[in-house]
Amino acid sequence: MTNPSAAEMETGHFGSAIATIPLKRVGHETEIAGPVLFLSSKAGGYADGAVLVVDGGRLMVSLFIFLAGGKEERDALGWSELAADFVLRFFGLVLG
Repeated sequence: MTNPSAAEMETGHFGSAIATIPLKRVGHETEIAGPVLFLSSKAGGYADGAVLVVDGGRLMVSLFIFLAGGKEERDALGWSELAADFVLRFFGLVLG
């Protein structure tokens, strides 16, 4: 099996997923290489137990829809009830 190119992904069945990414495109290898290099170098030596999200802003859009929307929007995102409860409680504590 070969990996699809960015152009194939944008025109294929990935198109609907790409539409949810604020940058409106898939990431390129060079954009992923920087964070990988950082985490695998001495510069990232103190980063422990952290998650570095490299997704073109998709997670933030998903969280915004999740927090601003109702149960229907949260269900459409496919979040489990446990995850939904955690996120709502966390942001409730952080935002007061």
